[in-house]
Parts: sequence; C-alpha cells; structure tokens
Amino acid sequence: MAIIIGALMIYVHNIWVADWTVLVTIIGWTALIKGIWLTVLPQSASKFRSWLQPKNHSMVTTIVLVLGLIF
Repeated sequence: MAIIIGALMIYVHNIWVADWTVLVTIIGWTALIKGIWLTVLPQSASKFRSWLQPKNHSMVTTIVLVLGLIF
C-alpha cells in the first residue's frame, strides 16, 4: 500500500518549491521509501519498530515534537 500511495503522490504532485505545498511531495517520497524499505528489508523495519516501543517513548516524543514545531 505504501509503495502505491507514495508513487501516486509523487506522480501527481512532485513539486519542489519553497512553499508549504512541498510537504505533499515529501510525504509522498516518505511513503514510497517506507514501502520499499518494508518490502526489501522487513527484518530491519521490524527492529526499528521495536525500537520505537515505550522504552524509548520520551526520545520519540521529543523528535516528533521538534518536527512538529519545525513544520
């Protein structure tokens, strides 16, 4: 699903401008990369998902908060 959605978003909206609309393009590329990552390296993706579990909850929360403030 992620590969299909990412590819469609990139095909329809691959616009790199210094505006907020570039977020759509970035989300599309992120979805495409995630889909490829899950297909090619499923063990690596599983390890990353387990790293995001509650033991590292404060670090993940901090990263998400910083990214939210930037965007």
